[in-house]
Amino acid sequence: MMFYLQKVQEHVQRVLKAQCRPGSTRQALLDQLPASSHMTQPFLWKDVPFPDELFLYSPPFGFKGLQGKVENLLEQLQDSDSEPQPGNASDKCRRCVVVGNGGILRGLELGPLIDRFDTVIRLNSGPLGEFSADVGNRTSIRMSYPEGTPLQWVDTDPHTLFVAVVYKSGDISWTSAMVNKLSVVSRGCARA
Repeated sequence: MMFYLQKVQEHVQRVLKAQCRPGSTRQALLDQLPASSHMTQPFLWKDVPFPDELFLYSPPFGFKGLQGKVENLLEQLQDSDSEPQPGNASDKCRRCVVVGNGGILRGLELGPLIDRFDTVIRLNSGPLGEFSADVGNRTSIRMSYPEGTPLQWVDTDPHTLFVAVVYKSGDISWTSAMVNKLSVVSRGCARA
């Protein structure tokens, strides 16, 4: 275990110390994807026109038959002064890390290293608190689908962004209820 711990910590240190090349990761990913996916926008924003292909397929690949619900949900969201425009990329180098909740980091004491990344993306109900020595305590973005959303939020930073991951049409209704702070039932648990 100590050998593994040392190797993982050394790798994370190398990532944090390496020369940053803005856009290189994005370009490497685009090189592996079919050309048709290069224009896919993973996020929807208020006051940004929907792409035509958004309503061709059912969730999770689109919002076929759900245009009214999607428009209604976006109208309920607060305005944001940080909405990126499609195609704009920052010249600033930013390193991000995605932290899951499978427990593989337990005992690795990577928390302080994870917290050094510019953007920390956490999935579903990945815990912090008592595990902060292993997983850190910063969260920039919390991504979750309804069934994976924590019952109690452990992210204390008021600037943490929540990204709703929509897999089925009911997820839009759930997200709308959350925005309006209504109680909904998900997997037998009331959430408010």
